[in-house]
Amino acid sequence: MVKKFSSSMWYHYLVIASPGAKAGSGVASIITLSQARAQAIEHGPSHTIFAKEGGPETALVKAEEFLDHHHPGLQKIVSDRD
Repeated sequence: MVKKFSSSMWYHYLVIASPGAKAGSGVASIITLSQARAQAIEHGPSHTIFAKEGGPETALVKAEEFLDHHHPGLQKIVSDRD
């Protein structure tokens, strides 16, 4: 679970990572649970991240990097990694 927020808006995502179809690969799905309610921004689509190597752990890291890129400067809370 990743939450990113500032004083005026917050985003709430569920990120699920699992092994990919090929040995050693990983897949992470980013699911928007809530998004910037204070600004009345509509929910975006979910996003899928693929890692050719490193399994679900690498896919999870790439998903976190993806969210950091799309929400620069916002404070982040990450919970339930295991």
